[in-house]
Amino acid sequence: MRRNYYLLGISLVALALIAGFGMATKKPEIRIKAALDQTVYRKNTPIGVAVLIYTTKDTQIEFSSAKLYDLILEKDGKTIWQLSDMKMYAQSLMKRDFKAGEPQIYSTVIDASQIKLEPGHYLLKPVFCGNPAITGQPVGLDIQ
Repeated sequence: MRRNYYLLGISLVALALIAGFGMATKKPEIRIKAALDQTVYRKNTPIGVAVLIYTTKDTQIEFSSAKLYDLILEKDGKTIWQLSDMKMYAQSLMKRDFKAGEPQIYSTVIDASQIKLEPGHYLLKPVFCGNPAITGQPVGLDIQ
């Protein structure tokens, strides 16, 4: 009888691991942040953005395309502009290593005159496009 409980315990542990419990579901420790060159812009002036991707632990992330990050500009909860809408990315499965203490920094400029941003408050969200996708804290900006 004791042997049956032992086998049942082992079976339950094996099922839990197969189902994705325990260490198998641990999220990668990737972080993404966006920073602006200023927080208040005049209408139709360029918006400078820096994107910082970093990790506190060495990790390998899978990607389904060459797109590493995206930026989403929102006003009143609606998407006004998205960086990836204006670009094409090579489609391929790839893995990329991220090392602790080795941040990656990217920069881009949003041409506010082409997307015709009206005066008001906007939120810019950085998105890490690996598997899983990770959305960073939004950064606020104002157009005058």
